[in-house]
Amino acid sequence: MQGYQKRFAELIHEFRDKNDAYLNNLSQDPYTLDIKEVMGALVVTFDSSKGIPKALAHMDEKNRGEYTPTDDYFLGLCVVDINPEKRVDVVTPTMSAVHELQHHALAMTDYLESQDTDIDMQSSYRKGRIGPLYGYHSGRITTAQSYANDAEKYSKLLGREFNYQYDSSRVQAQLDYLDELHSSYLQRKPNWFNAAEKVYALSSKGAHWELVGNHPDDREAAKRVLAYLQGFYLCDSIQKSWNENAAQGKMKLGAGQEKFIDEFADVYRRVGSLIGVARTIRQAKTFIQAEWEEFRQKYPQLLESKPFTDMLNVAETKDPKSDKSWGVEGLRSKLIK
Repeated sequence: MQGYQKRFAELIHEFRDKNDAYLNNLSQDPYTLDIKEVMGALVVTFDSSKGIPKALAHMDEKNRGEYTPTDDYFLGLCVVDINPEKRVDVVTPTMSAVHELQHHALAMTDYLESQDTDIDMQSSYRKGRIGPLYGYHSGRITTAQSYANDAEKYSKLLGREFNYQYDSSRVQAQLDYLDELHSSYLQRKPNWFNAAEKVYALSSKGAHWELVGNHPDDREAAKRVLAYLQGFYLCDSIQKSWNENAAQGKMKLGAGQEKFIDEFADVYRRVGSLIGVARTIRQAKTFIQAEWEEFRQKYPQLLESKPFTDMLNVAETKDPKSDKSWGVEGLRSKLIK
């Protein structure tokens, strides 16, 4: 970990002049409300109802937050639109900024992993072997070559022999999906825990299992991952409810409840970290399934409690209009054995 921190500090130093130049340029635009550097990323705030900074004119007008990974001008760029018309829900500009910074943190971790000789995975940086990070010299390892060089590793991570023709695009789709899942899970975005909702990853949109490629094993793994995340999300809701009721004097917590509340925040964050480090959806399933099993064994009474079973009932109830339920098919059997 100390080695990663040292290399990250060096990386920020390497991009110092580029970051400063881009920051100065954006700060002079009349429509830039604020710009700061956080973890090497430039965080820019504006209000599109009043105007968009010229350098950000490319931003999708539907978005209220975007992350642009490393390029020739900066180490990372997080853009936040505070336009009130885009914020009729509970998502604040601060929440959007944190969401985009989580994308940046994951991208930096990817890059540092790709430089780690102990890991020796040339394709770790999910944005591709781009010039600003890997150089423009002739003979450099390209993105395509990095996947080919890591074929043996992906065979293990996929649970089947890696076929470059088909599986390289599937792995890339899974990395894009896991990237968005990582930030959305940590943000606790409700629609990302709803199996009936369409979610997004880059330019793709659909059900969770539709964003990980067309291989049936990968799609089944995605459903299993979502089931476990729904379980953690339900437990997070219980933790919040108990905490709030106890603070308002509406209930007295038992020793087991207090222990659960004290420990669960770390559990939830750890699951988010596992999503980020996974390189395939199958690996994510392996990681998160193990985390759920440990949690289930530690808190068996919680999963048998009325608050949890009531939430499961709601999750498994189909909407009469769509004939779809909030929960993944077979959610109860996946969470409770």
